[in-house]
Amino acid sequence: MIRTLLAHSSVPPSFWHHALQMATYLLNILPRKNLSNHSPTQLLYHRDPSYTHLRVFGCLCYPLFPSTTINKLQPRSTPCVFLGYPTNHRGYKCFDLSQRKIIISRHVIFDETKFPFAHMSSQPLTTYDHFTDDLHPSLVHQWTNPTLQSPLDDLPSSSPPVPNPPSTSPARPHNPSHTSSNTTISSSLPTSTPDTSPPPTPLAQPAPPTRTMATRSMQGIYKPRKLFNLSVTIDDPTISPLPKNPKLALSDPNWKAAMQSEFNALIKNNTWDLVPRPCDVNIIRYCRCGL
Repeated sequence: MIRTLLAHSSVPPSFWHHALQMATYLLNILPRKNLSNHSPTQLLYHRDPSYTHLRVFGCLCYPLFPSTTINKLQPRSTPCVFLGYPTNHRGYKCFDLSQRKIIISRHVIFDETKFPFAHMSSQPLTTYDHFTDDLHPSLVHQWTNPTLQSPLDDLPSSSPPVPNPPSTSPARPHNPSHTSSNTTISSSLPTSTPDTSPPPTPLAQPAPPTRTMATRSMQGIYKPRKLFNLSVTIDDPTISPLPKNPKLALSDPNWKAAMQSEFNALIKNNTWDLVPRPCDVNIIRYCRCGL
């Protein structure tokens, strides 16, 4: 089943663990012949599993971002790839292709006819970034090619060999003939050593000075706090007492009239519309009008 999920959705093999979790989840809720056409979930929890939340693995999806995490000008969603269901949360696992991260959300819009990985290149895509070698192949070939010996082989045999003095040798007197020979040999050597000096590091911009907020306590200004003994009593018999539960509120004609007036205003303003229940939306039960 894992190979089928990856092949049908064109998901790279690096996501095999998500396909494994998806296959395990499906096998636990599907009925089996050796269990008398019951699923393992049904035998374990004594209830029938729900299949309304199942979606196609690897399809295109759009998780909805909460309004508290984005500003007014940012998009409300981003294209992602559906990778299954989380084990510790209720919702869907969505892989963001641009940010390369997993987003878990309960409010997701699916397009089960499109598979983003099917239209991408065949290069392997992993969920983690790897370090790559930035050394160009031509530079590697240039370092390994022994081209420094060819100019020395073309020199005439009458030229005296040039000794390699040690670094701790004392200073020698000036020899014109020896200097000209060294100059001829050094000029014929190719400059095959690349410039490996690191690029200059840009200077860090100084941080702008932070502005501290001045308060009255920092300035030594204190305002005395005045307390007054005030008490209010209401002896109007027409005002109904505050009920502690809906049953007491319905027994009071004043509260019942106020509730009916509020309900009539909601009906008049067409606050609700009677629509069929979507399969992926929960119904809020036991909802009462606010008193």
